[in-house]
Amino acid sequence: MATERAESQTIENLVVQLNQRRIDRKLHELGDEGIALLLEAAAIRSEDSQAENAARDLRRHIADGGTPKDFLSQFPQYQGVDFGSLVIDASLLDVTYSSSLLPSLPRPHPEAEKGEWAPSQVAEGPDLALSPAGRLRRDELFAAYPSLDTLFSDESTWTEEGGARLIERKRLQSLLTKKDPEKSMTDTHRTWLMAQLWNEWKEIQPEQIGHYIVGKGKRIYLTQEEAVNFAWFVHNTTQGPTSTYRNYTFAGAIVSAPEDSKKK
Repeated sequence: MATERAESQTIENLVVQLNQRRIDRKLHELGDEGIALLLEAAAIRSEDSQAENAARDLRRHIADGGTPKDFLSQFPQYQGVDFGSLVIDASLLDVTYSSSLLPSLPRPHPEAEKGEWAPSQVAEGPDLALSPAGRLRRDELFAAYPSLDTLFSDESTWTEEGGARLIERKRLQSLLTKKDPEKSMTDTHRTWLMAQLWNEWKEIQPEQIGHYIVGKGKRIYLTQEEAVNFAWFVHNTTQGPTSTYRNYTFAGAIVSAPEDSKKK
């Protein structure tokens, strides 16, 4: 017993316990609606559509004045939905704290507690008007493709319309390239590739296909959310080893070490 107790009091275990207490405090500050939003983001990242839908409806239920107690009586289809496999970490807390879906959530000051997770310490990319899912996708996209980060950060990229910021679809098209850096890609080939990807995207998300702007000709413009979601679609579509588009990517893609070693 003495040995077991000594092991439980090691500095390593103490650090883990203290860090968990900090996370628990953050979770407590979120409140019921915030917890639901956090689970929604975790489910999105895990691609668990059932958990995502349950968490989203719970969040909306609470936001509309409902209580967790009466949620399942109104949404019996979610009986048995399991959140146990979802991973909650600091990045998800960042996304939740910075989400515009929780306007009443107190924002911690970055200097209040050094080492705490403040939104200003997290989002190094451009401040886009995105949903929790969009923020997660943006962060992963910018980490994988610095060219997207550069494009989205360029103020000249965006067009203002009624207070909204729109990006021309052709800007994303200009970043499409071949994975093999030794193989060039003509503008005609790039236009063909965008047409193929866009047709598939329209089948999947017909409500996120942008629109024309009066006076701008036949140019398709996307909202920030639409642009991120389409870029995410391209990212996933080009990753599969058997995908028709497996030889394509966005310019400036960061290749992982294992893939580098395979080339050698």
